[in-house]
Amino acid sequence: MRLYDVAVLGAGPAGCAAAIRLGQMARAVALIERARPGQERAGETVPPEICRPLRELGVWESFCADGHSPAAGIGSVWGSSQRAETDHLFNPYGHGWVLDRGRFDTMLAQAAEDAGADFLSDTPVTGCRLTEDDSWEISGIREGNRFRLSARFLVDATGRTGARFGCNGHRLHADRLIGAVKVLRPTTAAVERDVRPLIESAETGWWYSTWLPDGRLVAAFMTDPDLLAGDTRKRAAAWLARSRETAHTRARLATCEPEVPLRIFPAGTSRAEPVAGPGWMAIGDAAMSLDPLSGQGIYHALQSGLAAASIVAEPRDQALAHYAAEVAAAFAASRKTQAAYYAQERRWPASVFWRRRQSPALTPTPRAPRLARA
Repeated sequence: MRLYDVAVLGAGPAGCAAAIRLGQMARAVALIERARPGQERAGETVPPEICRPLRELGVWESFCADGHSPAAGIGSVWGSSQRAETDHLFNPYGHGWVLDRGRFDTMLAQAAEDAGADFLSDTPVTGCRLTEDDSWEISGIREGNRFRLSARFLVDATGRTGARFGCNGHRLHADRLIGAVKVLRPTTAAVERDVRPLIESAETGWWYSTWLPDGRLVAAFMTDPDLLAGDTRKRAAAWLARSRETAHTRARLATCEPEVPLRIFPAGTSRAEPVAGPGWMAIGDAAMSLDPLSGQGIYHALQSGLAAASIVAEPRDQALAHYAAEVAAAFAASRKTQAAYYAQERRWPASVFWRRRQSPALTPTPRAPRLARA
């Protein structure tokens, strides 16, 4: 059973960023991902500042060569029926980007391998325990066979629903937001179209849509689970009905037809408590997940991975305590910004969705650990 310096669970942007930097620091790293590589994911818009962590990781040139679409700005219909434009014209980092997420994630995973990490994809973790010698013993299934490895330090990058490793923690939730997402293909010949990402508010939620680099359209309805129908067929019908309550989003959808069924993703604002402990830390969405309205999810994930790599190399108790304080402060600041944005929308005073966000409260949710600690 090989002993690694660090085991990183989850090969999203946060996990890959940590693995890349740790590999560059000559640490022995295992990067473990339960999914198969190259699985399709909906595109995402990232801000111009994304160049900073990508340059720090040494992957900026690879990113630029991967064919992601430039985003000169973003359109919004928020607080009124009039569309407003936010331009990146004067941003010192240039324009933003609409990602091909599959290509982006593959690029980061390859960079982690190039930096020396052992990348174990399609590898569900089934057990994780802290041993008497203060190392982590991790077990799982790889290519149909059981495996075990050991690591001196554990990084949880498993996302919003990440495993808690039996730390007796909980998660503080500001809301239960979900994203109901469809990917659509154009039904008409390619014509000049509005290619900017678009955000449009509605009575029971808000919409995000953008054209992907491959010419398809991704459209996400952000709402609460109880405000969308229960079963899959009814949800698809409700999604379409809600889109008809918009103007700009509806016009985009009218030029397309669905390519994949409706998919539901958790998108709520929440924070883990604790986010770190002896020999482990949570990063990215596993530490705190931001409202997608901020557009900072991937940027935050990359920065979180870089921070994790630095902390692993420092005296742990002091560094982990400082990290936990930084996460709490960043989460509080993001909630203030989020509340200010939601407060701008006053067109539906009786709407349950908007009332919830204009007077939010954190609610703790105890979580039984899915991975046992000895």
